[in-house]
Amino acid sequence: PQPPDPVATTTDAPITFFSQVFEAPVTPNDGFSDVVTDEIGVGVVGADPTIDSNAYAWSATQPNAANVGPFGPSNDEYKADVVESVAGTFGVLFRVSLDGGLTFTYCDGADGNGVFDPNAAVALTVTAP
Repeated sequence: PQPPDPVATTTDAPITFFSQVFEAPVTPNDGFSDVVTDEIGVGVVGADPTIDSNAYAWSATQPNAANVGPFGPSNDEYKADVVESVAGTFGVLFRVSLDGGLTFTYCDGADGNGVFDPNAAVALTVTAP
């Protein structure tokens, strides 16, 4: 499951984040859908990536073959290791596309309540070792 908010780590130490996607009839099938594009973004706390596209740096996630999420095979689960080389506090969000990246649905850390709020991003605090 997603790490609790807030999350802390040290510089250059990886921390793994998870994202789950449910979109009927795309994700309830066995295996991962070729239609889903899932990305993690790390950026400015409270910034809205739907308004400022440069507020977050986006990276592709990888399917989590273990799919250990609480919703079982109905959801596709993805994971990403984040490594920050500078100290600071960052917002962590996910975005999902079902059309090859033409449009995205942005996801905060509010457990899929259906309303995107950039202030609900998971707070990642990175300190020097």
